[in-house]
Amino acid sequence: MTVQELKDRLEQFDDDMEVRLMTQENYPFENSITGLCETRDLASELDECGCEEEDCPDCNPEKKKSVVFIVEGRQLGYGNSSAWGAAY
Repeated sequence: MTVQELKDRLEQFDDDMEVRLMTQENYPFENSITGLCETRDLASELDECGCEEEDCPDCNPEKKKSVVFIVEGRQLGYGNSSAWGAAY
């Protein structure tokens, strides 16, 4: 999912609704969201896989596609596996 797709989907909900993260379909949990980060925020953790190849996206930051991560917060309770069937 791209940032634009996420924004488009979120626009159909009221602005004051809380956003949570549903994880583990087979044993679901509801989690708060701590925040967002992207791969460049983690650059020092992820750079250089050690292969030293010129086109390797892990060794060459210019070739690396950036990803936005929704970072899980604390567990708020048990979830519902029906969420996966209802997701769009």
